[in-house]
Amino acid sequence: MVKNVTSLKPELVKDGFAHKEIKLSLLTAAVSATLRMIVPTFGLFLIGLTIDFALKQTAMYAIVGAVLGLLVAAFLIYLQIKQLKTKSQDSLVNDHGGIAGSKTVKQQIKEKR
Repeated sequence: MVKNVTSLKPELVKDGFAHKEIKLSLLTAAVSATLRMIVPTFGLFLIGLTIDFALKQTAMYAIVGAVLGLLVAAFLIYLQIKQLKTKSQDSLVNDHGGIAGSKTVKQQIKEKR
């Protein structure tokens, strides 16, 4: 049996439909994370492969490039998660009477006291 959408999460629903902003935010985060993983990994792999081809050797630099690409991708994903956590904490403070702006949550809480 299908439940009424409005009974699920009233704060996320408007006129029976989920907010488009939430959908857009999730889609943006997913695409951004995908690009942050693919571009450095394959980019550095291809650079390493080109170096290997130019030096006429085995895929040593291609492997090094792929490993470096994975490390860069992991760091970029870490930064994205950190940014999303900060955004969600800021929106929580703002949704519950916080001060709007680009200040950190801690600064906003200090000013509020």
